[in-house]
Amino acid sequence: MFTDPATDIFSLDRVQFDLSTRLICACVSNNILVLALENNHILRIDLQQATAIDNVELPRKSNELRIHRLFTDPTGRHIIIGTEQGENYYLYQAWQKPKLLSRLKNTVIESVAWNKGGGKSSRPSTLAILLGTQDGRILETEIEPTEEFFRREEKYLKLLYTIPEPAPIAGLHYESFPATPRKYFVLAATASRIYQFVGSMADTSGDGGSMFESLFRPYANQPVFQEIPGDISHTELCLFSKLQDVAYQSVAEKFAWLTGSGVYHGQLVYGSQGTGDSVVSDPVLLPYPRDHPTSGTSVEGPEAPISMALTEFHIILLYRHSVKAVCLLNDEVVYEETINMASGYGERALGLSVDSTHNTYWVFTPSSVFELIIHNEDRDVWKIYLQKRMYDTAFQHAKNPAEKNHILGAQADHYYTQGRYVLSATYYAQTTRNFEEVTLKFAGQNDQEALKCYLSKKLEHLKANNITQITLLSTWLIEIYLNQLNQFDARLRSQPSGDSPERANLEAEKQSSRQDLDSLLRTYKRNLDRRTTYALLRSHGRHDVLLDYAALLGDYEQVIAHWITERQYEQAIDVLSRHGSPSLFYKYTPTLLRWCPEDMVQVLMRQSDLAPRQLIPAFLKYQETRGQIDQPNQVIRYLTFIIHKQHNRDPVLHNYLLSVYATQATRCETALLEFLANEGQGMHYDVDYALRLCRKNQRIQSCVHLYSMMGQYEDAVDLALAHQDLELAQINADKPEDRPDLRKRLWLKIARHVVEKTHDV
Repeated sequence: MFTDPATDIFSLDRVQFDLSTRLICACVSNNILVLALENNHILRIDLQQATAIDNVELPRKSNELRIHRLFTDPTGRHIIIGTEQGENYYLYQAWQKPKLLSRLKNTVIESVAWNKGGGKSSRPSTLAILLGTQDGRILETEIEPTEEFFRREEKYLKLLYTIPEPAPIAGLHYESFPATPRKYFVLAATASRIYQFVGSMADTSGDGGSMFESLFRPYANQPVFQEIPGDISHTELCLFSKLQDVAYQSVAEKFAWLTGSGVYHGQLVYGSQGTGDSVVSDPVLLPYPRDHPTSGTSVEGPEAPISMALTEFHIILLYRHSVKAVCLLNDEVVYEETINMASGYGERALGLSVDSTHNTYWVFTPSSVFELIIHNEDRDVWKIYLQKRMYDTAFQHAKNPAEKNHILGAQADHYYTQGRYVLSATYYAQTTRNFEEVTLKFAGQNDQEALKCYLSKKLEHLKANNITQITLLSTWLIEIYLNQLNQFDARLRSQPSGDSPERANLEAEKQSSRQDLDSLLRTYKRNLDRRTTYALLRSHGRHDVLLDYAALLGDYEQVIAHWITERQYEQAIDVLSRHGSPSLFYKYTPTLLRWCPEDMVQVLMRQSDLAPRQLIPAFLKYQETRGQIDQPNQVIRYLTFIIHKQHNRDPVLHNYLLSVYATQATRCETALLEFLANEGQGMHYDVDYALRLCRKNQRIQSCVHLYSMMGQYEDAVDLALAHQDLELAQINADKPEDRPDLRKRLWLKIARHVVEKTHDV
């Protein structure tokens, strides 16, 4: 919700303090309140210890000397007491008696420009300060407290400048340029003129000479001033700085000058100005607010205030019986309160003092002290900037989410009414404005780009736990991007062939849209529903995007399946070889082995984490669909590799390889015999199974070999003779060398077979 408007920004509170006699003037600095009484007593009060009051009396009686003005530095340590008779006194923080400033005799001081470096200095000195006098002179001095009786507090006194038309210099300030060492400007104000002096100060550290003399010298005959005529009995000059710490005070940012026609105020700019240039920027004359006449009275013109103060956003005007605050942003009176005067003394306000160090404001009457409390001064500033459509500045001054939301919504509405839909979308997305309302706005304008912008920004602002919203918005955005890509393709197809700037621009826009889509998929890949996204991409024919998305998810099964569907088997094998898991190999080897057997086996041979036994179904399918007989059998290639190179001892694989050899269409048994021979006595296949398989497939030589290996030489010879292979029978008859009786019997069988078949003895 908005900041509570019920709390007043300004309020005037009376300080509970009884004065023994009439108050003449006062000032406050660094929580030190200094009061000058009619009886020439000075009350010095530490506001943090209000019960401890220093009562200091001037050396001369009130019938001889009348106090005119009080001045205290930003630290509250140094007090200058000026009198109407031109005698001036100095009171240091630890003193109970003031000392006469003899060099300043017969000088009525109207203003003091204090040195901001006093708070950082280890010396008790004021450092170099400027004094503005009643007769229009600007003096420079430095005051340093001393306990030595014959030593003066003023280390020196130098006349720097006399204004051309002598008048009281009621306002005097100086500031340093932040980026240029020893470069300063001075502002001096009379009732009708404000003077500016810009230049460099001399380095007089340690020699006691004037620091400002070189700055004022060029203006001796060429003064630079702004004149505003008017009838006013009293003028003031105020400067405002955001940071006013005792040890460090930032440079002033703005000024205000009380004139007969109104308050002349503006910004202070520190740049490359030189002698004769102005530091004032965007000055404005603010007329004094008019009073509302009561019944039977008339108001000829606005009353001029007797004092003022400058804050960050307001000018405070003190009148004889009331206080007003005018907002600098819209010139409206935002506060007015009548001062509750005490009876007697012919009560009216005396003045207004600002403690810039602690940012407090004080009003004085002859009998009372009031504190003007400023609470949350910038509370309504955002509203004023919003009315001026200065949205960014308004946002900077918003205090809470409700105010910020209001500003962003107003800014979005403003851009929408201007037809700047994409820009309005960026701001709608940052508000809590109803989602359906905003999307219908852009849908009604048929502006897909604005809708896309709104959804994208809304998506960015969602928290991670808003899973459903993230899924819905990101899916909707994908649909928009896909439609845009289709539109780009359609526009490109309608373009004439060849290179043209328009075609190049379309290509660039399409590429940018594709990159944005890729970024969206990459960012929200874990939030998107996989099946929905795949279906969406397929329905738009964006298989390239689908493949990239699947790769982002690590869903390489989807990629492989796509390439197989497209009959791009080499691509499928490439993906499988780089990203395939054992389960993917087992699933897709049957298909890929059929269409690209050599490449697939080459990939299989590089895999060390496969269980070859799991590939047997794929090998069986390959054997069923194998093409030309004269092509190398890739299953034999793979099994031979894992058996002989990787030394696989799995009997199932050995048996299967044996079956492949045995069932080949060729009648040649060389490969099968080599396999059996290589296995030797440490065979890992089932011999009985092998024998049955060989006999079934008429692999006679292999059967004879198996009988021989089993020691069944008689069966081996019988089988060889039965198939008229005399040589093979003779070879096997010689094998039982350690059994001469068996060898003799085998050779007799061979002889009998020869006689019976050839009748040759």
